[in-house]
Amino acid sequence: LLKGTSAGFTGTRHPITALQRQMLMWFLCEVDVRELHYGDCTGADYEMFMLCTSFEVYTVCHPPDKYTFRMFTVADEVRLEKPYLERNMNIVAESDFLVACPREMIEPGDIRRGGTWTTVGYARLAGQGRLAESSYVHRRPEHHRSRASAISDPDG
Repeated sequence: LLKGTSAGFTGTRHPITALQRQMLMWFLCEVDVRELHYGDCTGADYEMFMLCTSFEVYTVCHPPDKYTFRMFTVADEVRLEKPYLERNMNIVAESDFLVACPREMIEPGDIRRGGTWTTVGYARLAGQGRLAESSYVHRRPEHHRSRASAISDPDG
């Protein structure tokens, strides 16, 4: 799998499912993530930050310029506050691949409004490929491609 990499993360502001949490833990055990870039919001961002902290992963916070859903986590490094869409593009640009925990497992038709699926779209445009369905992983093509797995959560 990917070794010594920088992971970007995006996810729902709602709590993630138990299956998504298990996938994130598996991912952190199997992939040598050295650095996490995340958006500092409630829900998935916060849970991934806490998991990465317990795995001693270096954390880079990309905070939004609106405080409604911000968690104000204590990261190793904090970028300047930016509007959501610009912040999400920066997370993708500064990462080797993207992990996503969307609220809905089926991609909506209109993703222009922002959020998790828009960030997944940025990753696709950046040439990062899909690995898993419940915790999407998008990575740049120069990285070794690992076995794809599609996991659906009947409760999610």
